[in-house]
Amino acid sequence: AAEQLLRVGHIDEGMRQVGQLLRAAGMEMPRSLWAAVVSLLIRRVVLYFRGLSFKRRQAPDPQALQKLDIGWAIAAGLSNCDVIRGAEFQAKTLLLALKTGDATRLLRFLTLEVGFVASAGRRHARRTAKLLKAVEKLSKDDDGDQLAAWPLMGTGVAAYFEGNWSLAYKSIVEAEKLYAKSPGTAWERTTASHYHIWSMVYMGKIDEMSRLVKLRLREALDRGDLYSATDMRIFTSNLAWLAEDKVVEARKHVQEAMDNWSKQGFHVQHYYALFAECNIDLYDGKADQAWSRILVDWDKVKKSLLLQVQTVFMEMHHLRARIALQLASQK
Repeated sequence: AAEQLLRVGHIDEGMRQVGQLLRAAGMEMPRSLWAAVVSLLIRRVVLYFRGLSFKRRQAPDPQALQKLDIGWAIAAGLSNCDVIRGAEFQAKTLLLALKTGDATRLLRFLTLEVGFVASAGRRHARRTAKLLKAVEKLSKDDDGDQLAAWPLMGTGVAAYFEGNWSLAYKSIVEAEKLYAKSPGTAWERTTASHYHIWSMVYMGKIDEMSRLVKLRLREALDRGDLYSATDMRIFTSNLAWLAEDKVVEARKHVQEAMDNWSKQGFHVQHYYALFAECNIDLYDGKADQAWSRILVDWDKVKKSLLLQVQTVFMEMHHLRARIALQLASQK
């Protein structure tokens, strides 16, 4: 229940379930954002010196496997909303996965680690490449479309964060095709679809992006997937309506998306909504309104540590500069 709630965006209810789950398994989550940061840094240092070697075991400890599955539910569920806590739980559980020696689970954790490490951009390119190499090697040890999809997913996400949009687009599309053949991969397909769409925006494929956004939004609403429905309405996906000069509709989608999202903390989705609203303001010639939004929420973005993500850092400063330029031109 906790896993499914987190994966479809019911974060508050999902975290309540997680609390019970962790207590029952003798596990814990950091109580604050800064505690998560400290824990994450410590475990990243341990991972760096430990390396990625592991001994494959045919019959791993069942209790350890249970903890890995709990860790995956939380790390994956938080990876696209509460990034720091998701990364902390991911690093902690990756160390356990290396110790446990279950190759299939380890493949998923290594791929998720690729995304977290790559989010820092080119300055972590060497570490990202090492992780991708490990993912590629591990995926070749077993057959199956789902296993083959993971290195493509990792390559696509890393390329997105490093600004290689064409490679991101190509790899993610291929990963989507393989996940589509594998049952039980709805979250993986959804997440891949988001990176697919965002890459198209930066490649200038606006018409194709707009059609896909509207298709994915209908699908998400039909299956009750709040996570996907929210992301399809905000951030650069919101350009699907601005590209058609539908300002009122663009604003309506942002409002509806955030009305249903968690009000706890400052998630990636809160940043996505800020980005979309400011874009709409600029398109609508309301730079003063956009500037007010930036002034109110800039500290929230900083305190969330999202500016440590290279794409967020660039997007936010670019957005702020665009607002300032429009304000100057109107004087």
